[in-house]
Amino acid sequence: SLLENSDETGRILGDLQKLGISIVLDDFGSGYASIAYLGQFPVKKLKIEQSLTKKLTNNSDTRFISSLLAIAKSFHLMAIAKGVETQQQLEILQELGCERMQGNRISSPLAVGEMTKFLHIHRTRSVNSDQ
Repeated sequence: SLLENSDETGRILGDLQKLGISIVLDDFGSGYASIAYLGQFPVKKLKIEQSLTKKLTNNSDTRFISSLLAIAKSFHLMAIAKGVETQQQLEILQELGCERMQGNRISSPLAVGEMTKFLHIHRTRSVNSDQ
């Protein structure tokens, strides 16, 4: 329904962005998540469809995900690969230059208190590893 009046949608999303709300295009690379939206709406992040991530193996064709990462980079957007379940998928995505991932390989779903601890530990590690 947001696409029926894309001008109004763009204006509303722009207003939300001014309030500090980031717009994320989910399931990029499949279905309704079109590259045309990148020029129409103030998108800040792309979430790559998890079905694409699940197909990654050492002998799989990585051109599609590479292309999606290149599109994100050319639009100055953060790309997030969804559905990372295996070490192999994680390593392939890292080799392709994907810096953000989500899925059970990163962490299983956590309660709020556990998530707070997880974020604190991993934030501390990334800050210390930058030194």
